[in-house]
Amino acid sequence: MRRTSAFIASAALAVIAGSASAVPVFDFVLTEGGSAVYSTAANPGTWSAIPQSGGAWLVQGSYASASVSLDFQLTLKEDPFATVNFNLTNTSGALGLYSTSLTLAVTPVAAPSNYQGGISGSIGDNSLTFDGALLTATPGAFYTALVDGSPLQSLYAAGSFISEPFGGLTADIPAVNYAFGSGPAVASTIGIVNTFSLTADDSVGMVSRFDIIPAPGAASLLGVAGLVATRRRR
Repeated sequence: MRRTSAFIASAALAVIAGSASAVPVFDFVLTEGGSAVYSTAANPGTWSAIPQSGGAWLVQGSYASASVSLDFQLTLKEDPFATVNFNLTNTSGALGLYSTSLTLAVTPVAAPSNYQGGISGSIGDNSLTFDGALLTATPGAFYTALVDGSPLQSLYAAGSFISEPFGGLTADIPAVNYAFGSGPAVASTIGIVNTFSLTADDSVGMVSRFDIIPAPGAASLLGVAGLVATRRRR
């Protein structure tokens, strides 16, 4: 009896393990001065993935060099849904130009789709001289949502800036959100790009989200009407 029970328990564990979904295919890239300096795909030992409820995955990681340090958390779902939460510090001693880019492989969605997202965050002056901090959207926007590599929605257009002029303090990046219908079809990927310059010895934290919800008509075309019900319960 004990052997039978142990076998049943082992078989049950095997079924659970076999049914667990894999981490979605993704890449999170940091560029500095126009050159890629870090990629999760090229550095698998620098991040970990933790399964969450509802089929989501939490990816946590970090990167550091003599000129920049980065800590990040990504929430990823193939249905499609993504958030990018990072803290970056410019340790170069000079003005730094950066971008972060998430690309996530997702389940196809037929048009029209409903899509939504947003960005918020803060900057901080870490300089010992208390010279303030300046974050500028350059050469692109602070936030750009991508569908199959093409821009869909941008927030804080190029030239926008957030300043902390008093020194030794923080300043908020006011939250901006959007929600629209009649969106495009999604063939294979979504993405989030954050682009900015940051003054020396200062830090920025950004939280960005991008979410596509199949419209009822589009869901029926793909034969995934049950997915809509799941997303409505989120």
